[in-house]
Amino acid sequence: TEQGPLQAQAQSLGGAKTADENAEEALTALLSEPGLPGPEHWQEQLHAILGTGLRGTVEEFHSFLVQLSSIGGQDEAEFVALCASVLSAQTRDAAALGAVRSLIATFGTGSPPQLHASAIAAASLEALEAAIQGVNYHKTKARNLRQAAALVRDAGRVPSDFEGLVALPGVGPKIANLVRCVAFPEVEDCGMIVDTHVHRVAHRLGWATDADRLPEQTRRRLELFLPPVVRELVTRRMIAFGQELCRPRRPACEKCPLAAARLCPTAAASEPA
Repeated sequence: TEQGPLQAQAQSLGGAKTADENAEEALTALLSEPGLPGPEHWQEQLHAILGTGLRGTVEEFHSFLVQLSSIGGQDEAEFVALCASVLSAQTRDAAALGAVRSLIATFGTGSPPQLHASAIAAASLEALEAAIQGVNYHKTKARNLRQAAALVRDAGRVPSDFEGLVALPGVGPKIANLVRCVAFPEVEDCGMIVDTHVHRVAHRLGWATDADRLPEQTRRRLELFLPPVVRELVTRRMIAFGQELCRPRRPACEKCPLAAARLCPTAAASEPA
């Protein structure tokens, strides 16, 4: 599916505005122009999701990531964003935030403490495991963080390109796109960040097909009609919607505006609340 003119226009928005302001403006353009390429009713469905006003726990995590550059050097901010993103995989947002703050408190230097790749690369696995024990798979993540930190230390900074990021231990497509969106404001081709909530919601709404069994396949499907400038914001809104209403079990269809407006093709088939 090729992007329409409004989708191309949305992608071109830029300037001195914040990323969220650009994304909100782009979404307004996308949702106000009828008949854009994409799945049936996707604009009405997305408009209804945005209309719920749901933010979820992902918003606190996002706010932490985007304010990193204001409290330290850019290289350090990029590295903390990488650590936080790796720690967030298959882990609740609050636990990931607690773990990255523990890393900074344990291994950071200076005032306020800054976390450098060299410090994590030199740390013992035992110390790293203890600092991040609140996240799932903390032993594996400690090993991946130390190996990734050594690569970042040797390279001088976190890579900003997708290929460079997914080459780091513990970094898959979802984590790579998250890091690119929040740590590198100059990046204009960010991909969708497809976690379990986005994957589930996309399938329930018909934005992905039965052939898109993996999150990476769903990511490619969504990127056909969602331009880069809106992807990170749409990701957050879909995650919040999935956390609060479109839950994996017992989705709250009776409270969902999409079900009420008959915009959800799977509402009747979902488990009752």
